Amino acid sequence: IHTYQKMIETKLGGVEYNYEIAELYLRQDNNSKAIEAFDNLEKVYGINESITQQKQRIYLKSNQIDKAIQEGQKLIQAFPDENRHVISLAELLINSQRSAE
Repeated sequence: IHTYQKMIETKLGGVEYNYEIAELYLRQDNNSKAIEAFDNLEKVYGINESITQQKQRIYLKSNQIDKAIQEGQKLIQAFPDENRHVISLAELLINSQRSAE
């Protein structure tokens, strides 16, 4: 992790190394650091389905349902023509016994 961070800081590697950093943090079960790395990727690349879904899984795993729902809403806003994101959020709401707000 330290090597990837140094590469990003010194511009030897691109910001895309944040994905590898996030994956390493996930393996270490350090969810907050993984989210931070994914957030850094989103700052550069914008909303990305893969990144947002990964963040959503982390939030669900750590029982942060409200944040998982927010991630689902971000996908719907970013990709309004993709019905699968609406369906996915509806399933999440049903499984967490919540209603659409």
